[in-house]
Amino acid sequence: PETVSPFLMGTLNHGPWTLVGGARPEKETRSYQVLPGLNPSAFINDSPVTKDQDSLLPAFTLTRDFGRDNQFTTSIAWSRTIARPTFYEFAPVITEDQATGDIIEGNPDLKDTFINNFDLRVEWNPEPDAAVALGLFHKSMTDPIAQAYNLEKKTWVNGDEGTLQGIEFEVRKRFLEHWNITSNFTLIDSLLQYQQQVGTSGIQTIDTTYEGQPDHIFNFIFGYDHRPSGWSANLIYNYTGSYLSGVPLTDTTPAIRPDAYHSLDFVLMKRFDLRECVGTVKLKLGNLLDGTDTERVEDSELIYRSYKPGRSASLSFEVEF
Repeated sequence: PETVSPFLMGTLNHGPWTLVGGARPEKETRSYQVLPGLNPSAFINDSPVTKDQDSLLPAFTLTRDFGRDNQFTTSIAWSRTIARPTFYEFAPVITEDQATGDIIEGNPDLKDTFINNFDLRVEWNPEPDAAVALGLFHKSMTDPIAQAYNLEKKTWVNGDEGTLQGIEFEVRKRFLEHWNITSNFTLIDSLLQYQQQVGTSGIQTIDTTYEGQPDHIFNFIFGYDHRPSGWSANLIYNYTGSYLSGVPLTDTTPAIRPDAYHSLDFVLMKRFDLRECVGTVKLKLGNLLDGTDTERVEDSELIYRSYKPGRSASLSFEVEF
């Protein structure tokens, strides 16, 4: 795929109010060609198949500071965005997932998903190194792209419509000079409406939660940062609730949901000067809780797939010039 996108943006200030707005026209050209011998004959193209898509994507954000010493900041934002299928999702080729053994088939009829985004956020900064924020969000989607499956293969389909809405609470605090905590909790309500096959020729409309979208997420980071010496360390905890792993294509295909998952990582970093550049050494210890990733058939204890990712350790070195 190729995308061409100029943009225009402007800022208007009036007293305590600031309005930032703009628009971005986009032109995307998407093409593919399936050669003989690689896939079933029905997928073969004698010449490349090309699709063009023109889009106009505006965005506006209105902000205002208020309260004593402007401790409070509120913002209201609206934007129109687009989610495009990846080459892997729209190219009509059949592949096998080497990690799971699933057969995957792209869908050349996929449409782009257009999204209207509404956000409201209020942030309180009682002191320079502390913040408390509350945010509300709503996303309405036309032709939402969702991963779908039956017992034979996985693919992608366009739903009729979809919504994501929720609330997010965030806290940041630096204390005892070098220590800090950051935490956020997000509660999400999602809806996906799509067409499901019934029997050999019937169709029914299904309302379900959005594929890949948990109903709640929690993150907590406990950190240490000694800037004069360049040492920093972070202990990172994440909790992700259960979610729909894909929408069933037929009424006889059961829905699959992963169990809620906890993860804990530790990252240690050292920054140092190298003449005219900066070097960073990072040690990461992943999945310290050694949790099990389990998927189950919805509303049952029947396990569809289960495995232990295992603990991991990595050491990396970066140089910034």
